[in-house]
Amino acid sequence: MNVHKLNLNDIRGFGRKKPLLTYIFLMGALGIGGMPFFNGYISKTLIHESIVEYIELIHESKVVSMLSAHAMKSIEWIFLISGGLTVAYMLKLFICIFVEKNEDDNVQASFDSLRGKYMSVPSAIALTLSATVLPVLGVMPGMTLAKMCEMSKDFLHSPNMHAIKWFAFNNLKGALISIVIGVIVYLVIVRMFLMSRTAVTEYGIANIEDVLSGKQKSDANKLKYKAYIYRWNKFMDIEDYIYRPVIMKFLPFVFGVICRFLDSIVDFIVVLLRKTIYKDSKLPEELEEGNVLTHIIGSILNKIQDIRNIIVSRKKGMSPSFEDYEHKSVMVYEKIDESIKIITRSMSFGLIIFCIGLLLTVAYILIAR
Repeated sequence: MNVHKLNLNDIRGFGRKKPLLTYIFLMGALGIGGMPFFNGYISKTLIHESIVEYIELIHESKVVSMLSAHAMKSIEWIFLISGGLTVAYMLKLFICIFVEKNEDDNVQASFDSLRGKYMSVPSAIALTLSATVLPVLGVMPGMTLAKMCEMSKDFLHSPNMHAIKWFAFNNLKGALISIVIGVIVYLVIVRMFLMSRTAVTEYGIANIEDVLSGKQKSDANKLKYKAYIYRWNKFMDIEDYIYRPVIMKFLPFVFGVICRFLDSIVDFIVVLLRKTIYKDSKLPEELEEGNVLTHIIGSILNKIQDIRNIIVSRKKGMSPSFEDYEHKSVMVYEKIDESIKIITRSMSFGLIIFCIGLLLTVAYILIAR
């Protein structure tokens, strides 16, 4: 992440002179590789022992299995070889990053100058604590991992786990076989087949045979070295031809279509309900002021005023009156409502209500008795 590169030749030598990073990486590598006294050894021992015990049960005819004992033995060796391959690639990464030097002296000098600047303090604390836990789990499996298995037994509906001799020879033998296979794979396959002798020239990295034969000019100040090469056919690269197209293109397209369809369905259902079951009703006409009570009282008084004006208009010398009693009733109602709010918010009103409630409670108790 610091170098922003994935090619091993580019990050080669980055971990040199960085003891904390070396410790963190080494703890994780030993755990993943299944080394004894590390957490990975415990988990791989459980898997290996279950395979071995299952083979014994087949021999004793105590289980009905679709696979024969020979087939299970093959599965055991596949497990051991895969563990060895894990050891090989972790050994390859460790030697490349923490032991070997970068072919470019300037790049190596920039790596070495980082010192403690390659990782923040919170990250260093978190990673160091996490790395330190791994050997603790591997050294004391009976007090750590076995206890965790016992706690999860009921949830996983697993049978009782018998006592396991974690560091007995039979269990150590499986880990040692994987380690030996891993070392052999690294020395034979990685160092001899997955690395090529090259030299740094003024034109870049060239094959050492071309340099020695004069086909490629070389810089005498640069030393020849072995570079990591990629021998896998690019058309068989499952990352570029399967993983990335599926994750970056196919799945986003499929789930995008599904999400758009579901979104449209929701909108359609909402519109359908709004136009059928939940169709909007007409809003009632709102009064300009007041409420229904003031409107009724004011309307009645206005009608009475109209009748009075009709009667008095027949008499000479009297002029009709025009008062908006609906507005007046609103003003009277607002004054009364304001007075009531002032009263109900006072402490005196609260005490009166409390006394009334207390009297009613006492009266209920006396009557009930």
